[in-house]
Amino acid sequence: MKIPLVSVAVAAFNGERFIGEQLDSILAQDWPSIEVVVSDDASTDGTVGVVEEYARRAPVRLLPNGTRAGVSANFARAIAACRGEYIALADQDDIWKPGRLTRLVDAIGDSSLVYCKTTEVLDATGSVRREHAFDSYHSFARQYGSGRLTRFLLSENWVVSHTMMFKRPVIERALPFPDGLSFHDGWLALVASTQGGLKFLDESWQVYREHENSVTYAGAHARRKRAALAWRLLGDDFARSWRARCKENMVIVEEALRRSELTADERWHAQQMRTYLESGLGRGRARDWWRAGRAVAPYFASAIIQGTRWKVPWRALLGGIMVRSVDRRRLRSF
Repeated sequence: MKIPLVSVAVAAFNGERFIGEQLDSILAQDWPSIEVVVSDDASTDGTVGVVEEYARRAPVRLLPNGTRAGVSANFARAIAACRGEYIALADQDDIWKPGRLTRLVDAIGDSSLVYCKTTEVLDATGSVRREHAFDSYHSFARQYGSGRLTRFLLSENWVVSHTMMFKRPVIERALPFPDGLSFHDGWLALVASTQGGLKFLDESWQVYREHENSVTYAGAHARRKRAALAWRLLGDDFARSWRARCKENMVIVEEALRRSELTADERWHAQQMRTYLESGLGRGRARDWWRAGRAVAPYFASAIIQGTRWKVPWRALLGGIMVRSVDRRRLRSF
């Protein structure tokens, strides 16, 4: 029996400090047929040199790029170059546990994508600690995180890139990524949901490295600070934050509506999400935002976790009012 090839797609950018340790942990996996595809996003440090050294002695391919493309486009480039039957995504600065690939291949079964927990964090001091921040999402995934989850994923993503592995057919429907997509994991999970569904593996198979130069860590930290400030001020900052969130989520919803894979119920849900997100773009009527928010609220992971479904329609109503207020002030200033 032929052993299927597993491709590991790594998106690299100025990762000279840690990428060698991550490549070591990937190449030490016990799966016998593996390739590593590293797409470099115009690094200005020694990342390319480190990867080139690995490529001379291991099944590692480097895709250099002289123009900065961003996280999503860089991962798309790496994924497109993968030749394996299974594709796993890897951050440049994490550490994989031994046996990770074998466990994920065994667990995926008939599903199109498998993802696992994130419970261990390597901090700047080199210490590994148990991270409890994601416990509520793991609890959510145990109950709701396997199967055809399209309506949940159209509402809000909780599937993290560095925990996932998916089958090759997902690539055929997911690439190219929609224009304007900032983060790729939610789109990949959504496509996989409409293909063969998702499988949640209630185990942790990687150590997430937390440091100040991490794109995902820094981005999430900045978003949390902006969101907290926005809700506190209920002013222009809130309107800008809501507009940006709706604009980003609308990319996925609009692209999903152009696809034929959605069932009738999923299509109706996507249409409700579009109305809900239009609040952040200053389009539509406030009462429609409210109604759409009530319709989609049961599928928001964060609302289920926190028991705050009532906040979902209120976000759209208040956000839409503030966006329009800012837009009117801007028009009067000309």
